[in-house]
Amino acid sequence: MAAEGVLVDIASKFLGYLAQSAFQEVSSWWGVKGDLKKFEQSLSLIRARVTDAEKHQEGENSAAIKEWLRRLRAVLYRADDLFDDLYIAQQRKKRTKGDMAKKVRLLFSSSSPVLFNIELARELKSIRQDLDDIKSDMDGLHLSVCDHRGESRLQMARLMSKRETTSFVQPDEVVGREGDKDAIISMLLDPVLDEQSIFVIPIVGFGDIGKTTLAQLVFNDERVKHHFELTKWACVPMIDDHKEFMRKVFRCFTDNDHQSRSLEELQSCIRTSIENKKYLLVLDDMWDESRDRWLSLMSLFRCGSKGSKIIVTARSNVVAEVVGTVPTYKIGFLTDGASWELFKRLALKEGQEEDNPNFTKIGKEIVDRCANVPLAIRVIGSLLYSKDSEQEWLLFREAHLSKTKMTGENDIMPVLKLSYDFLPSPLKQCFAYCSLFPKDYEFKKTELVQLWMAQGYIEPSQESLSLEDAGGLYFLELQRRNLFQDVKEVALTGRVTYKMHDLVHDLALHVAGLEEKTFEGSFEEGRSSSSLLTMRKMRSIVNAKFSSPCLREMIPFFQSLRALSLVRFAESTLPDCIGRLRRLRYLNLEHGRMKCLPNFIAELECLQTLNLDDCCYLKRWPRGFSNLANLRHLRFQGCEFRDMPSGFEKMKSLIELNKFIVGKVSGLDTLGALDLKGDYVEIDFCKCRIDSVGETRRVNMKDNQRLKLNFCMKEETPKSGDMELMLECLILPPNLEELSIGGYSGERFPTWMLPNLVTVKIYNCKSCVQLPQFSQLPFLKWLDLSNLEALEYIEEDGWGGDGESCSATHFTALEFLYIRKMPKLKGWFWRPRVKDDVHPVPQQAAMTSDVHQDLTSHRLLSFPRLSTLYILDCPQFVVSMPLTLLPRLEEFHAQNIHE
Repeated sequence: MAAEGVLVDIASKFLGYLAQSAFQEVSSWWGVKGDLKKFEQSLSLIRARVTDAEKHQEGENSAAIKEWLRRLRAVLYRADDLFDDLYIAQQRKKRTKGDMAKKVRLLFSSSSPVLFNIELARELKSIRQDLDDIKSDMDGLHLSVCDHRGESRLQMARLMSKRETTSFVQPDEVVGREGDKDAIISMLLDPVLDEQSIFVIPIVGFGDIGKTTLAQLVFNDERVKHHFELTKWACVPMIDDHKEFMRKVFRCFTDNDHQSRSLEELQSCIRTSIENKKYLLVLDDMWDESRDRWLSLMSLFRCGSKGSKIIVTARSNVVAEVVGTVPTYKIGFLTDGASWELFKRLALKEGQEEDNPNFTKIGKEIVDRCANVPLAIRVIGSLLYSKDSEQEWLLFREAHLSKTKMTGENDIMPVLKLSYDFLPSPLKQCFAYCSLFPKDYEFKKTELVQLWMAQGYIEPSQESLSLEDAGGLYFLELQRRNLFQDVKEVALTGRVTYKMHDLVHDLALHVAGLEEKTFEGSFEEGRSSSSLLTMRKMRSIVNAKFSSPCLREMIPFFQSLRALSLVRFAESTLPDCIGRLRRLRYLNLEHGRMKCLPNFIAELECLQTLNLDDCCYLKRWPRGFSNLANLRHLRFQGCEFRDMPSGFEKMKSLIELNKFIVGKVSGLDTLGALDLKGDYVEIDFCKCRIDSVGETRRVNMKDNQRLKLNFCMKEETPKSGDMELMLECLILPPNLEELSIGGYSGERFPTWMLPNLVTVKIYNCKSCVQLPQFSQLPFLKWLDLSNLEALEYIEEDGWGGDGESCSATHFTALEFLYIRKMPKLKGWFWRPRVKDDVHPVPQQAAMTSDVHQDLTSHRLLSFPRLSTLYILDCPQFVVSMPLTLLPRLEEFHAQNIHE
C-alpha cells in the first residue's frame, strides 16, 4: 500500500537499498549493476517532485497528476518485488556457499540461478524503461522540486491556521457536556488546589470530539469568571517554536501583536500581565510535545499568584503527559440520547418530527452513522436541514452519507485528516494499512505489528531495536494520538484488543485510497472475482474465506502477497499453490481443519510469522520445517504435535514461541538457547529424557509472565522423586503472573518464590498431597484446583511449635476460587504434629464454622474480595463459612460435598 503522502519515503527507501554495499555486491553477481544505476538516477529525479505532485492532486491539471502518481505507485510496487527477489537470491547464495551438491540441485530446479538471472534482467529493464517514461512525462506536469520535509511543515501550518479558535460559545447550542463541564469547574474552584502555585488540567480526546467546546463552556461560566482575576484564551496549534508560542500567549494577555519584539520583551510583558494575579489560561489545540519548552514556559507562568490554573486541550496523550500536573481528563463521545438531541436541533424544522414520524427512524439511522462525534452530527444535520421530504432523507442515507463526509465546504475529513498529516511518514503507512480490517474489528497489537513487518513498513531508528520493538513503538504512538481506542482486556487472560472508531476507520480508508481492499464473506468454488483477479499486485489478504479450488484459481495471480490469513480454513489440506508465494512473510492458519501441513511450507523462505493455533488435527511437522531461517513467530498451541520439528535448534531467528514440546528431538535446554521475548509459553513434557534434570538446570525462563506446564508422558511415567527434582531445578521468572500445571506426578511442589502471581491453575495431579502456600501470594486473584485425587488439605496452617501463629491468613486479592473433583479433600488447613504441641490438630477445615471458631485466636481466614466460589465433587469437604468473611460473594455453586 502506498498511502497518501508516503511515496517520497518509499522512493527514499529504495535509494537507501541501492546505496548498501551488500546490495551492490548482489547486483554484481546477477549482472544487473548498470540497469540498477540508471534506475537510481531516474528515481532520484522523480523523488524530488513527488511532494509537489501530491500537493496538486485536487487542483488544476489534477487528472493528469493523479494518473502520473498511479503509474509511479505501480512501478514502485514492481521495484519492491524486484528488491525482494534480489534479497531471496542473496539468502540462497549464502545457504549454498561451499555445498556443491546443493548448487547442482538448485541449478536444475525451477529456481535455477540461470533462469532467475534472465528473468531478473528482463524485469529490471522493463521497470527502468517505465520509470524513464514517467520521468519524461513529469516535465509536462510542470512540477517543482521540493524539500518534502519543509513543504510538509508549511502545508501543516496552512491547515492549522484555519483552526484558529476563540473563547466564545453559545451554551444553549451545546448538548451532552454538562457532566464534563461540572467536573472541570469543580477542579478549578477547589479551595485545596488553590493553595498550589500552578495547576495544569489536560483535556484529551479524538479530533473534533468537543475538547474546544468543553473548554469554551468552562471558560465562559460565571463562577469561573468571578473566581479568577484574569481569564485568557490562546489557540496554539502546530507551534513548536518557543518565540512563536510566546507571541501567541503575549497577544492573548495584551491584545496586541508586535512581531518585532524580542523573546525577552515578550516574556517581560507576559510577566507584568500575570504577576501576583490569579489567572486562568486556556491553551487550545496544543500539539507541541517538547518537555523542555514546556518547563521553560512553566517558569514564566508561575509568576501568577497561588490558585492560578491552565487548561490545555490536545489530541495527543503525549502532550497531556508533558504538561499535566493532574491526571488527564479524557473526553468521551456523546451518548446516543445527546447525539439525537443535537441532530434534532440542527436537522429538523419545528413540527417536522410530529408531521412525519418516519423522520425519526431515518434520522436515528443517520445519527448512528455519525458515531456520536459532535462535528459529524453538526455537518450532516446542517446539510439535512434543507431537505424537507422523506424521500430526500432516504436518498441521503442510502447514497450520499459517506460521500458527504468526503466532500463539501464543511467537510469533516480534512479536519480529521490533521491527525494523519501530523504523523511521521513511517506511521502513515501503518495507519493506512488498518483500512484492511472491517469496522469494529478487534485487533491485537502483536497481530498488527507482525502484519506491518510483513509489508516492510517498520524501520528501527536504532540498531539495538528489533523490528518487533520498533513496531510496538509505532503502535504506541498511534494509540497515544487516539487513533486506536476502545482498549479491552479480557479478565485474567491478559489478552488485550483494540478498535478504531468508525470515523477513524473512514479516515484510514480515505488516505489509503484504492491501493488495498478488504474482503469479507466467502468466494465460492466456480465463482471468479474480477475485482480480485485484476489486483495482481495485492500484498495482503487478511479478511477472507476461500475454498481450495478458489485458492488454486486466484493465488497464481497474487505473487506479490506478503500476508495471507486463512483463519478457519475448512479443507483437510492446503492447496500446493500457496507454496509458490515466495514473498510471503505472514501466514495465519489458526482454527484450521487441516490434517497435515504440506512440505511446501518449508519452501516459504521469507516467512516471518506462522500461526497454527487451534489447528487441532495437526500431528506431524512438514519435512524441512527447520529450514525456515527467517521465521520469528511460531504459534501452535492446541495442535497435536508430540515433538518439535527435526533440526529445531537451528531456528535461531525465533523470538516468539507460544508452545514447546520436550520430546525425542529437543530437551528443555533447547528452549533456553533461544532468545525468546514472548510473555507466554506452554511447555508439554511428552517424553522423559535421560538427562531431564540437567537440561532443566540449563534453562532460564527469563521474561515470561505466563507459563503453562503440561506433563503428558503417555508411554512412561517417571518416578515421583525424579519429577519433583526436575521441577525444583526449573528456574521460573520472578515476575511470573500466571502459572498453570497439569498432569504432574510428584507428591509435592517446589518452594518457588513467585510473589507476583495473579492466576494459578493446578489440575490432574493425581499423586499430589501438598500444594504451595497460596496465602503467601498477595496479588492472587484466580485459584483453580481440580482433579487432585490424593489431596486432603489445601495448605499447611503455618503454626510454629510454640503454638504461635506465623501470620494471619487474608486472601486480600482473591476473586475467583474453584475447587473441583477432589474426593479426599477434608478442609483448607492441615498442621503437622510437633513435639510438645499443646494444640490439637484440627479434624476439619478452616472453612467450617467449628474450626473457624477454634482458630480465631490464632489465625483469621477471610476472602474480602471473593466474588465467585465453586466447590464441586468434594464429598468429604464441609462448607460452613460465615457470610461476614465473604462480603462480596456474588456467585456460589456447591455440588456433591459433605452436608
